[in-house]
Amino acid sequence: MSSRLGVRKYDDEEALYVVNHNDRTSDELDDHPALRELQEASRATILRAIQKPDASVVKVTVIGPPRDEVRGYVTLARFLAGATPEQLEKMLGFRPGTLASGCRVHTLDVSTLRPEDIGPRYLTSWSAGVSPRDLQRLSDQHGTPVAHHRDYPAASDPIPQFVLFKPVRVLSTSILFPGQRLGEP
Repeated sequence: MSSRLGVRKYDDEEALYVVNHNDRTSDELDDHPALRELQEASRATILRAIQKPDASVVKVTVIGPPRDEVRGYVTLARFLAGATPEQLEKMLGFRPGTLASGCRVHTLDVSTLRPEDIGPRYLTSWSAGVSPRDLQRLSDQHGTPVAHHRDYPAASDPIPQFVLFKPVRVLSTSILFPGQRLGEP
């Protein structure tokens, strides 16, 4: 798992942040049979959960142009129900103020996803799916602190998340204005 992680330096300072190289491609399955089985079971469990008729997979983005497809970090709508944009920042791990003007909540078509199209990323308190242990190991390797990216800090009110490796069609998009709660008119 750790081979997928790397570090980058901010342009304006010496500080390092962690990157998960697999977020744009896929997760490699482990060579060890027991770990491989666990990885495959995790993907299958996520897929079953998101393809239930009452499940809605969503991606939250800053307000910008409409999108036909999205990829990257997503979650289930039920974890976000009733939240304001400010609360979503804390739940999803956005830098404070990122959603101050509101946000878009994209509901996704996950009907064609296969297990290899998704990757578990645990809770949003593990930004980029990176655990505190991973951060410590990278810090020790580089001899300097390595943190999550400043724009995507560890969430203070974490919820489950996973990553979509391929673009997925957007079924609908809602705009949530400051102070407005998700699911309210």
